[in-house]
Amino acid sequence: MKNILALLALAGICFWVSQPVLMAQTESSTTTTETTTTATEEAETPAVVEKETVTTTSETTDVNPAAAAAAATVMLVFAGVALIIVLLMIISLWKVFAKAGKPGWAAIIPIYNIIVLCQVAGKPAWWVILFLIPVVSLVISILVSLGIAQSFGKSSLFGIGLWLLPFIFFPILAFSDAKYQAA
Repeated sequence: MKNILALLALAGICFWVSQPVLMAQTESSTTTTETTTTATEEAETPAVVEKETVTTTSETTDVNPAAAAAAATVMLVFAGVALIIVLLMIISLWKVFAKAGKPGWAAIIPIYNIIVLCQVAGKPAWWVILFLIPVVSLVISILVSLGIAQSFGKSSLFGIGLWLLPFIFFPILAFSDAKYQAA
């Protein structure tokens, strides 16, 4: 799930960076108009003069069509790649959980999947609370990744790979012949 949040943050950064490219020129103009009205009700009432001032602000933006098309293409490609990675991670976690004797559907439940990952790694379920603490979560995620690698009979280097490149190492773990060894 942390990968999904990282991909969404990266998409937001890409959108923020592409904004100056899309906006070629922005102009702002202000127009002030005055209207005068005269009101007379009867011959005895003197003429009343009212002044009304209306201020309008209009903003015009010229968008470079080529830059807009390029930015849209980049965003669509990025979204497609992100969707493929998310689906690959869900399928991989589903298979890893199934190999460990846990319910595969736990891969799609946000907090519960971290609890199941801790159980597969042989760590206590209350460690999910430690995942909420910013710096501590890095250390805990490394320990959980090392525990998962150990639970499947893999090396510590494979556990570091699970932590750094989960979209590569979780599919390797899921689709290999690695057997779960209770932690």
